Amino acid sequence: GTVGGGDEIFWKYVMGPAITKEETEAYLSNYLAENQLTEKVKIKWTSNLSVGGRFQEKGSRSDPTKRNLTLWVHERFPGVLHQHGLTMFAHHEICTHAVRAINERVQPWATDRRRFNMDVLGSRESRATEEGLACIHTCLGAPPAHRYLWNPAALYYAAVKGRDLTFRELYDHLEKFVTSKTRRYWMCVRVKRGVADSNQPGSTGQPQVYFEGAVAILRRLMEDQQRRGQQTQQQQPTQQPSKVPRAGSASKRAQASAPLDFRLFYSGKVALGKLERVQNLARTSGTILPQFMNDYDGYMSELVDIAILNGIDGINGIAPIRPRASSASGASERSQRQEGDGKLGVPHMQGEAEAPVLRSMTAPAAPNPSSASMLPPARARSATTSATTTNTTSSTGGGGDEDDEEERGGDMDV
Repeated sequence: GTVGGGDEIFWKYVMGPAITKEETEAYLSNYLAENQLTEKVKIKWTSNLSVGGRFQEKGSRSDPTKRNLTLWVHERFPGVLHQHGLTMFAHHEICTHAVRAINERVQPWATDRRRFNMDVLGSRESRATEEGLACIHTCLGAPPAHRYLWNPAALYYAAVKGRDLTFRELYDHLEKFVTSKTRRYWMCVRVKRGVADSNQPGSTGQPQVYFEGAVAILRRLMEDQQRRGQQTQQQQPTQQPSKVPRAGSASKRAQASAPLDFRLFYSGKVALGKLERVQNLARTSGTILPQFMNDYDGYMSELVDIAILNGIDGINGIAPIRPRASSASGASERSQRQEGDGKLGVPHMQGEAEAPVLRSMTAPAAPNPSSASMLPPARARSATTSATTTNTTSSTGGGGDEDDEEERGGDMDV
């Protein structure tokens, strides 16, 4: 069925009934035990976060096995104080980010990613896979009929609109999709973070990786499904082949058309484009798979359902919407306004991604308009938030034994 009445009613249904902090702590303790993570992940509570949760990884660069993982959880984050929301949070943070980080430690590329031609940690492709996979797993914790990529899509869209709108203009514009003033405010903070003056147009492309990655992974899944269906049809009994294939050609074709094994995502911090590369390279002994993958066929079936629900129906299943053209001078001016964006680039709306963005964002019933109260000065609030939430993402590819620290935030934070 569908949920009517606006985005807040949609979120209330998706997040489930409220629970106490004590119930949350008991659930997370059991969740760690069920996934063999009790001794590998520590959970601590804090009030000093602008996101729902953030991982902190400390330890030696040269010996990854000595690194320690701590998940900091915001004590007032609504997501972890609701039944479904807590499961979504745990799937995202613990059974995606944490498990991939732990499995990375036993891989041959753990201390030298360049040598094995692996993507640099923190690159757009690396982060897109990391966060996209986490967003897909977040959906697994929601009721099946409402596993929309709504929040990642909204962030993607907000980053695009933020190129041409000030903080206040963006806040007002998003009201048609996000009626909650608090959720809308923090969404604007995320896409304006790092911009020199949030009272001017400009935004960061960093929040776009969540939706980009999820769409890329699900599209690859649906392409595999479509190819498998085509191969099944072609393998129906017909006349015998007139030629004997050359030695090795059949195995090469089979390898090229083989469906993607999603368990390879848990070979460590592996990007989508490197899965085939690590197929015969990754060490599986000593690695952990999340419990929700125990029934692998069932897991894959659920991912197919998520893809279809979000309008990602295969190779030809989405009619791309042509991106809005912009002048070269305007693009140059916007690029000059970006600060702190690093490798993640200027926000953009890709033609292939735009259709599922609109599909995911309009899945809940249209929200009822509400009047927005005056916000505190956006520039001051944004600057304060940025100072307390800056990520120090680092690669484990360097040498030396000095302590290193990596932080990673979730996306269920607005």
